[in-house]
Parts: sequence; structure tokens; C-alpha cells
Amino acid sequence: MSRQACINRLYKELFNTVLSIAILVIASIMILISLFSKMFGGNEMYEVGSLLVSAVNETHKVNAGEKFLLKDLFKGYEWNRISRSDRLLLGTLFLNHVNTSKIGILAVEKTTSGQQQYVKE
Repeated sequence: MSRQACINRLYKELFNTVLSIAILVIASIMILISLFSKMFGGNEMYEVGSLLVSAVNETHKVNAGEKFLLKDLFKGYEWNRISRSDRLLLGTLFLNHVNTSKIGILAVEKTTSGQQQYVKE
């Protein structure tokens, strides 16, 4: 491998690492905001940051080679309680996390209804 190719690879890995850290920091900040809003009278049941953490944690229960949708990582009634706008934001954050982190999940084709499918490696 040439020197330039090695440098490019290192830059790409550094970029992916920084991006992953940024996503985790944003999720952490969202969780803190959620906690403060609940402590001081906030009435929102779900916050997107904590939902992202929950979804990522739930992927550990998915079998290798198994296809799934983001909503499969939640109980039906939990998913239905999340507002549409928060579900869309959560989907964007989850896809970004999958594409920038090495968590063993790949984004594959979308369903006919436009939902992103994932598969565990």
C-alpha cells in the first residue's frame, strides 16, 4: 500500500471515529436534556437521544443474519407512542450511527413502504 493510500485510510478512520464520538455526545446531551426536563416539569414521555441508545442496545438481541426494521427494536405500544417526527429523527440518527460505527449492523434495501431495513452481520 502506498504512503498516500495509508494516509487516506487513516484520515477516513479518524473521520469515522470523530463522527461516532459526536453522535454519542449528541445522544448524551439529549438524554441529559430529557432528565432535566423530567426533573423540572417536562411532560414528554420519550426523548430521541434515549430512544437511540435503547435501539442500539436492543440490537444485541438480534441474531446474526437476521433482517429487521428500527421499529422491531421496540415493543409495539412503545413505538406507537413516539411521535411521527421523533420516529423520523430517530431513523435518521440510527442510520447515521449504523453507517459510521462498527456495531456489526448493515443498512440494506428499503421496504416497499420506504422503511430502511437492516441486517446484523
